[in-house]
Amino acid sequence: MTEIAALMPLLLGWPTEQATSAKQLQIERIPLRHALQLNKAWHSQLPDLYEAALAFGTIRFALAATFDGGIYGVAIWTRPVAANRMQWPAEHLLELRRLAIPGYAPKYTASRMLGRMARWIKKDMPEVCRLVSYQMTSVHTGTIYAAANWTAGNTQTEFVSWENHIGTGESGQHKRGAPPTDTSPKVRWELALHKCGCANKRGAPTTPPPHPQTPPPSPPKPTPQTYGHASKKP
Repeated sequence: MTEIAALMPLLLGWPTEQATSAKQLQIERIPLRHALQLNKAWHSQLPDLYEAALAFGTIRFALAATFDGGIYGVAIWTRPVAANRMQWPAEHLLELRRLAIPGYAPKYTASRMLGRMARWIKKDMPEVCRLVSYQMTSVHTGTIYAAANWTAGNTQTEFVSWENHIGTGESGQHKRGAPPTDTSPKVRWELALHKCGCANKRGAPTTPPPHPQTPPPSPPKPTPQTYGHASKKP
């Protein structure tokens, strides 16, 4: 509990009991600035993420896994950084920018948190159809996503810089021209929350096309006229 005490100003209250199972954890929204500070303390690879770097999107919020006033994980969500490279409209997507779990959290907290957050977003943000997140192949295998029923939607064969969004890429907090903190290829994991009317391609209408109208029936074929001498046999 020493780690909890050191971060007491960021927590919801003094926990009287520590969670022993990930099934005990609940999901609730917390201030973004608190999640950023906890991410800095807990994230092993990408601790630096500043609120100013998230200002490019209109949607940015943080969720936490909690039990008895203690926080056992934080997640930071925004609109996708590389939305221009996806086939769905950005307004129907959310990207998990950071997921940070402290050392005292119960086993399976990460995958449990992914599943509970998906249900929270599906209920509170019904316009969101799909979630995306990027896995660093240099240090992670994607086990937590697979355990939460996410699917690998795209795998890079080499590092691709996201210089079109300065300081917001998952390669780390960096300025234009500065080397990113991680240059390993990424795997984009996806989770479809529900079927919606968003298009399969960017720029296409977000409402399904109308059903084609049934063509009018063809006019009946005219009956050939017969004459008396033609209908008689010789």
